[in-house]
Amino acid sequence: MAEGGSWLPEPRARRAGYLVHTQTIYPEATAGVEDVGVNDQSPIMLQTTEVLERLRQILAECSSDLASVVRCEVLLSFPADFYEFNLVWRRHFPDNPPARWVLGVGDTHPVPGARVAIHAIAVSGDSGRQRELLRTTETPDSLSAEHCAQAVRVGDYLFPSPVAAIEDYGQGVIPPRNPLEPPAAFQARVVMERYRQLLESAGTSLAHTIKSQNVMTDLDDWVHINHIWGEVMQPPAPPRTSVSVSSLVVPNARMLPNLTVLIPNDRNRKEMVTAGVPFAVTEHGYNYTAAIQTADYLSLAGHLAYDYSTFERQGANPAMPHLQSDIEVQVDNVLEDRMGIVQANELEPSAVCEAKVYLRSPRRDLRGFRRAWKRWFPGDSGPVVQVIPVTGIHFRGTLVEIELLATRKD
Repeated sequence: MAEGGSWLPEPRARRAGYLVHTQTIYPEATAGVEDVGVNDQSPIMLQTTEVLERLRQILAECSSDLASVVRCEVLLSFPADFYEFNLVWRRHFPDNPPARWVLGVGDTHPVPGARVAIHAIAVSGDSGRQRELLRTTETPDSLSAEHCAQAVRVGDYLFPSPVAAIEDYGQGVIPPRNPLEPPAAFQARVVMERYRQLLESAGTSLAHTIKSQNVMTDLDDWVHINHIWGEVMQPPAPPRTSVSVSSLVVPNARMLPNLTVLIPNDRNRKEMVTAGVPFAVTEHGYNYTAAIQTADYLSLAGHLAYDYSTFERQGANPAMPHLQSDIEVQVDNVLEDRMGIVQANELEPSAVCEAKVYLRSPRRDLRGFRRAWKRWFPGDSGPVVQVIPVTGIHFRGTLVEIELLATRKD
């Protein structure tokens, strides 16, 4: 365990403008507890209770509370735990629940025995901002079925709940109508069309997406999803991270992208950033943008230790692999690239408020990640770290992908 009782580098929470971002929160006292006879509480119920109570405590330290949560991102080891997880969720969010993104990550959390981990975004209580839950009949009703908002608006930003390619909550995934179309491509069309309808009802569109995570269950599906992504995302396409995870809650769902969307106005617009960007990914068919800015944020795409100009992985010397830590070399390489963009846009390292860290082997590599991370962000002035265990990252030998968000208004 790291300093201060946390598995991850400090801080536990970071305020960015009127929003509070938290690091990934793990169960500690209840991790690995298998006694199912305690007040009819299963292991997942005990762990979810602990995690949400710790979230409550962390938010209180930032003048916020559970009622102010905008979106939770939930990492379940086993999708079969979802029902009992949701029982506890309903108790902690009885009214007007936040948006939610749920992934199945397998038994891979850095905390042995952990079945759930959560990180969140909330409104700061002293900001004067209010959440607005949005609801539409054009898309499956996640509020009634899952007890999570279809989308939550705060200020100029919209945080939707991703929904798999289902017709409704009474049926499973919609089968492809054309047997020659890859299932992933068909599902991508359905999911992105649902997003289009939801965003339209909120007064915005896919064109104003500023941050995205394209998560799939098989990384080989990327080529099909990327094609659809390019069709529906108007340039400049949003920054994006593309990874695969162990599973999703809906059986046979192949992808579940997560979006953060701007509701534009005269003061706040989405703009493509080129300063400090070493490689124009859109010129090579990747259908995303390395960096986007708004009046409040600089949003960077996920990046890995790979030189796109030479098509070579950047890591420890394979001829002498034990003289270096491969994960540390890769983290240093990624951060050198990403922090170059941050500083080229006249922001200090302390402006980075959130880091999503996608690790292929969290239990093995978290120690090395922390060592490298502290070289770039010493003390507790850096961003919150959110660790997402994944099964696949592009390019053989890559161990980590890192996605940064910087604030222009700390």
